[in-house]
Amino acid sequence: MDGGAFASPADLITKAGTTLPCSGAKAITPFGANAQTACDDGEVGEVGVRVYVDHSGVDDQTSLLGFAGGAWLLTGENWSVNAPETTRQATTAKLGGQLIHVKRTSNC
Repeated sequence: MDGGAFASPADLITKAGTTLPCSGAKAITPFGANAQTACDDGEVGEVGVRVYVDHSGVDDQTSLLGFAGGAWLLTGENWSVNAPETTRQATTAKLGGQLIHVKRTSNC
């Protein structure tokens, strides 16, 4: 399951339900995304939810994260979620999508 497409981070958070706790959600200036929300999962730490125009935005985000040191991302048709491991796993089970490990890109 590819997780489908979403019109906004709020739509994705609603669809994920309790698997993606998101307290104190605030829209932040999108960097490479159509819309971006940051919030707290209430247990481990920050959650980043991004919605892009299409899948090329997801690809661009993974490239940027490689330069920034790498991360785990849950990605779908036009979205990505950057969250602590337990939240990522629960959200993957609910939404589908692909869990990818973005490795640090060499500085050379």
